[in-house]
Amino acid sequence: MLKSCSVEPAPGQNPRSDDFDNSFEADLNHRGHSKKSAQRTDGNPTKERARRMVTERTARSLYFSSSLFAEPAWDMLLDLYCAHLAQQRACVTSVCAASPVPLSTAVRWLKALESHGLVSRSQDPLDSRRFFVSLTPEGIDSMTGYLAAVTPVAES
Repeated sequence: MLKSCSVEPAPGQNPRSDDFDNSFEADLNHRGHSKKSAQRTDGNPTKERARRMVTERTARSLYFSSSLFAEPAWDMLLDLYCAHLAQQRACVTSVCAASPVPLSTAVRWLKALESHGLVSRSQDPLDSRRFFVSLTPEGIDSMTGYLAAVTPVAES
């Protein structure tokens, strides 16, 4: 989880922008993404909106307690959608870390997403202890549709 900044910003400086950049980059690295890949959207407005949502949610935790905005299922769906767009695999631990809730709660939400047909789990063929999580075709369609619906026309 990201820590909030205790240093006041200099006059004219965006509050906590340096801390946000550093925390965001650390969060991306923890999830197996790089800041460069997170910013690369290839002009796809849906992809840009997904990345912006992750950035906004990460920034929000710098100003407010994450317990005020606990939406573990949505955090996991956003993380999995970004992994899908980046053509990366995500393990259960990484997906659960995307949400600011205890691991046991995150696993319950992951099971709920699976029961709704939005995600699927598959065993790592090289390590039977590890499972990968991915969006199902229905999950991809739902995320793409939603993000297209909330992306302003000027962005597309």
